[in-house]
Amino acid sequence: MIENDFFWANYNTGVAIGSIANAFAYENTSDYPVFIENNAIYSIIDTGSTALMISALYYESLIYEIFNYAGLDDWQFTQGGYVECSCNADLPPIWFQFDNKWIEVRATDYIWDYFETGDRCILFVLPTNMSMHILGMPLFIDYYSIHDA
Repeated sequence: MIENDFFWANYNTGVAIGSIANAFAYENTSDYPVFIENNAIYSIIDTGSTALMISALYYESLIYEIFNYAGLDDWQFTQGGYVECSCNADLPPIWFQFDNKWIEVRATDYIWDYFETGDRCILFVLPTNMSMHILGMPLFIDYYSIHDA
């Protein structure tokens, strides 16, 4: 983790869809030099958040990559800002890289039957209007974390 940082955070150096062989770096932007540097984005790791909150700078690209990889077109952005798709959609895992190590988020951990119909689900991958990510509970499932100051 980053030393002398108020949050439990680190720079997310890459994201991959499906497998780590399909990896992407983040595009640099001079607008946010503290949060985005060297093709990496500052990311708060938050056990209290229910979703993967992806910076609006990269959110739509990530969603399109997920559904392109899966070969699915039965999905939509809702007016509430969520992504809705079939609960039976065969979505790929999302991998996040920190310190040259990959952490997998399986589709079963980021898709939720919000309507409780078994038909339409929403993704726990949401946009945030910040120049950083806040990666919540879908990232922690089947992992353990130790909070040791």
